[in-house]
Amino acid sequence: MRQAVKGALISGLIFPGLGQIILKQKKRGWGLIAAVVASIVFIVIEVAQIAQQSLQQAQAQGGTQMTEEALKAATMEAMNNADMTLLNIASWFLLALWVFAIVDAWLIGSKLDKQ
Repeated sequence: MRQAVKGALISGLIFPGLGQIILKQKKRGWGLIAAVVASIVFIVIEVAQIAQQSLQQAQAQGGTQMTEEALKAATMEAMNNADMTLLNIASWFLLALWVFAIVDAWLIGSKLDKQ
């Protein structure tokens, strides 16, 4: 298999940055992996905070008995009240990193294929 295809597939389908590591660009690969992991951690923390707010609102509305409808309503309210700007930015950043990793691995692999 050509190096360009192998690197792009590994970065695209397995994890961004792995293609670079396989193609002997370890610093670049680990940098991409660190940025992707940081983005994922940030997104998970933001979603967990929204979920926690939702649960607290549902408990406040329903007392000790939490119905499915109360939880749905509280979740919708928490999502409407939450500032989604940072979450959206982090999501777009993650997508951009993923696309960059695929294209970058393809370009690195193409150079190796020509040699």
